[in-house]
Amino acid sequence: MDALSANKLCVLGYLYPNRECSPGEVAAAEHLQPQSLSKLLAELEAEGLMVRNRSSRDGRQAILKITQKGKDLLRRDMSERDIWLASAISSISETEIQLLQIASGIMERLADFSPESSNASRGSA
Repeated sequence: MDALSANKLCVLGYLYPNRECSPGEVAAAEHLQPQSLSKLLAELEAEGLMVRNRSSRDGRQAILKITQKGKDLLRRDMSERDIWLASAISSISETEIQLLQIASGIMERLADFSPESSNASRGSA
């Protein structure tokens, strides 16, 4: 099996802690278009990395679940990335590490940004 694309890793990463969820939940969480997600899910399912079952409450709705093979592949990928990152970080200075810590805080805030919360905070200032 070839290396997984970033989108496939995102989908598996979302499915991993969420025992079961709908394709709509994945699409919303990962900001994917339904057409793109359908193709990704079909590929992940064909590769045995996730399964798609019918909801017991609503037979029209699909429920997604990561397989053990998908969990193992995701863990291995995360481990390889962790090793690479630790090695890369060990090659930079303490000042650069501090700068990365500041930048990561800013990136987290940007990732969590929503215009609604920004407008509400301006109104209360």
